[in-house]
Amino acid sequence: MLRIGSGHMDTADFERATHTMRHRGPDDFGFAFVDSSGGRAWRDEHDEARPAGLATGIALGHRRLSIQDLSEAGRQPFHDAGHGTWLVFNGEVYNYLELREELLALGHSFRTDTDTEVVLAAYHQWGEDCFARFNGMWAIVLWDQRSRTLLACRDHFGIKPLFYCESAGHVAFASEARALFELPGITARPDWASLVRYMSRFAAPLDQRSYYDGIVQVPPGAYLKISDGKSSLTPFWEPGGNVPAEYRSEREALEEFTALFRDSVALRLRADVPVGTMVSGGLDSTSVIAEMDRALKSGDQGARAIGAILHGFHANFSGLAIDEAERVHDLSDYLSLDTHHVHPTQHEDVLGLFHRSMSHMEGPFWNSVPMVNLLLMERARQEGITVVLNGHGADELFAGYPGEYHVPAAAGYFRRGQLLRGLRQVRGMAPMMNVTQGEAWRQVLDSLLPARYLPWNRGGPKPAAGPAFFQAGPELGNLNTPAMPGRSALDSRLKQDFHLKILPSWLHLEDKISMAASIEARLPFLDPRLVDFAFALDDSLKIRNGTTKFVPRTAMRGRLPDSIVAEQRKYYFSGPDGGWLTGALSGLVQQYLFDTEPAVAAYVNMDRLRQEYASLRSGSKDSAQRFWTIFASEYWVRNFAAA
Repeated sequence: MLRIGSGHMDTADFERATHTMRHRGPDDFGFAFVDSSGGRAWRDEHDEARPAGLATGIALGHRRLSIQDLSEAGRQPFHDAGHGTWLVFNGEVYNYLELREELLALGHSFRTDTDTEVVLAAYHQWGEDCFARFNGMWAIVLWDQRSRTLLACRDHFGIKPLFYCESAGHVAFASEARALFELPGITARPDWASLVRYMSRFAAPLDQRSYYDGIVQVPPGAYLKISDGKSSLTPFWEPGGNVPAEYRSEREALEEFTALFRDSVALRLRADVPVGTMVSGGLDSTSVIAEMDRALKSGDQGARAIGAILHGFHANFSGLAIDEAERVHDLSDYLSLDTHHVHPTQHEDVLGLFHRSMSHMEGPFWNSVPMVNLLLMERARQEGITVVLNGHGADELFAGYPGEYHVPAAAGYFRRGQLLRGLRQVRGMAPMMNVTQGEAWRQVLDSLLPARYLPWNRGGPKPAAGPAFFQAGPELGNLNTPAMPGRSALDSRLKQDFHLKILPSWLHLEDKISMAASIEARLPFLDPRLVDFAFALDDSLKIRNGTTKFVPRTAMRGRLPDSIVAEQRKYYFSGPDGGWLTGALSGLVQQYLFDTEPAVAAYVNMDRLRQEYASLRSGSKDSAQRFWTIFASEYWVRNFAAA
């Protein structure tokens, strides 16, 4: 938490705003105020250094989740009196040990074993260029008293959030938007453009907006600089900016992936607290688990944080199609994994679970995953785990969604004249998409040729299947990423999902729900080196002959059960969405959407929405995701953004 600017503020308001985020940092806290006369730090209302109020200057507050160096030496706000710098920092810089060695050789000294002190020393050595040297996830706010400069920086991919707003002559930053509403002059109002964009396109807010009006975010891979009353935004990393030449050899690609992934997991095992993992039956999380298991059995340094056995946490949906218990059982037999299960369908208070997850999300989500994840994270915390590793990002890097990526991959081969590869791709993709060969060809030709040349489109456009879901609303912006010369349609689609659509929503959920349970979630696939590597791969090393995620899938053969490596059908991580909407949550659905006119009625066709709910009640699952998104948006607006 940080506030910069003029105007009197009671210290109690600032402390209360910081303490709204105690779940993000239950282990320690601290405050500081820096003005022209210098700086002073305090902890609570009984501290003699605590000012009665805050005038013109910098106010910093921090809640600590202790991960590295658990002693009080790592308390924040962190101060270097010799350089006149102050730092508040959420997240981890995983390569801090390597940076520390480099800085020691350059003459720096350290009084703690934290990555926090390394971040500040790196700034003293390299200035604003330091951010490009970090490998991790972070939201950093740094005040340089000598140059009167504020820097607010967010990691490469936006894993850690950093919200800010301007009000009444000051700028305030926080890891959660709701902390800002404890400050004078800042109120919670919904941003309808962002909400409608999400309901209609399942896309994250445009231009770094949030779901709250007037609350924006520092963009991923960039830092905001405020100095002499002027502000500027500078990227320290550009997507694909340091991409090497495309890999032509399958062997080279496999070797490079294995080395990068192994090192990425090793870096993310650095902790002075117990580390576990989330478990599904899919390739992504199990690949992370296999590498953790290798570290444990080989006695690598990361094994210290894992302990005697690796603890994994899995959601069991017995009797439902989404259940992955059989593959998780195979995995537990194959690796040194102690699996702890939660049973969401047996949870006694679904209404309370829904409300708690929506409260922490600070916005809607397209299914019940926040509820399921909250149960998993709370169970991990109950078992004494503070850090978990997860597999997010692999699908958007290595083309893991069959229905999304098979068609552009096949069409791309034909456009480039690679006819044999295109034929093999169409032949292999049909069973993976659960369609006939004829339907597979139809989808590829639809993407290759103008509609007037296709026989099934002759006779004019087909009538719509009922009224549209959405009515005229705010400008939603463009989802497409800029075209890159020489890049394929698959590559463009992956970049769109990675930067604009799918992954940002997953990262938002992962941070909000893990931190709700005071858990730090780490994502080995989102190592900047691995991301650059993935976007440099040829399409044939992502999808080959219908096989998705070709490089990581091939690399994991022999290291995971065949039932996991060979399974290419995509089981989207979810919960019993339709069952809850028409069962435990049906009363809320009726209350919020149908008993009175909802706020979303200004943008949603309510007749169509009633039809979809009737379809859900009759057993259809086709519209559960769309309906859930609209329902969640209405519930969130009325309970958390209607001020």
